[in-house]
Amino acid sequence: MLTDEGDYVLDPFAGSNTTGAVAESLGRRWVAAEIERAYLDPSRHRFTS
Repeated sequence: MLTDEGDYVLDPFAGSNTTGAVAESLGRRWVAAEIERAYLDPSRHRFTS
């Protein structure tokens, strides 16, 4: 709603990175950060087949 295709979306508290997945599906670029390593694998699995 607030971005257009090709815009960047920043998620400083990525968690399992739902925001990044949705941003990518809508044609946005994204940058995510997460301090908790426990969320790294679930986030990675969103983007690998």
